[in-house]
Amino acid sequence: MLVEESRIFPVTTFGTLHLHRSELDQDQVLLDVMTIADEADRQLTETEHSFMMAQAAAWQRTVVETQRVVVVRAQRSVSLCQ
Repeated sequence: MLVEESRIFPVTTFGTLHLHRSELDQDQVLLDVMTIADEADRQLTETEHSFMMAQAAAWQRTVVETQRVVVVRAQRSVSLCQ
């Protein structure tokens, strides 16, 4: 979904710029497009970072839970052997 949105954004932006090109200040439009592109890139990077951090946290919780289950099973096995 994120990749699709990141592809749709420039197409929509440049389509809109093309549609309204006669209304644009030609001396300013390139700087504005660069500003938009930089902000979109920053937001995409931030979103990717947040996603990766959430994935890492979920993985960490899974590892901890798995370790807990292994310890509990090992304790049960030891108590059965005694």
